Formats: sequence, C-alpha cells, structure tokens
Amino acid sequence: MIVEESDELAQTIAAVARRQRTTYVLMGRARPARGIGRFRTPLPQRLMELLPGVDVRIVADRGQRPTEENP
Repeated sequence: MIVEESDELAQTIAAVARRQRTTYVLMGRARPARGIGRFRTPLPQRLMELLPGVDVRIVADRGQRPTEENP
C-alpha cells in the first residue's frame, strides 16, 4: 500500500502510477457527484487522459449485489 497526501487526486495517482510503472489502476466506485462537482470530468476519465496505455479498473461493491432474499 502506498499513501500519498495531496489536494490534486488525479495528478497524484498518475504520478504514483508512473513512478511504480504500473499497468493498471484499481479503484472502487465513487459516490455520485453533488453540486458543482457534477460538472467536473469524472476521476476515471481524468486518469485515462493522464495515463495513456494504463487500464483504469473500477471494482463493484459486492454489498450492492442482489441476493435471493433481496432481488
């Protein structure tokens, strides 16, 4: 695990990915944007623009998966 502090999330993730020479970035699903944030480019899109050739993978929340009791 790598911990970085920054106010520029996408740029920091991209810098770490380049430094580590990673081939993919794994992330969870983001909360829906609210307010003026709805007009910003989504983080996965920004990462794809900053990291050409690197896969950006979004992992599903298994807690949201339907079950037999809750279809």
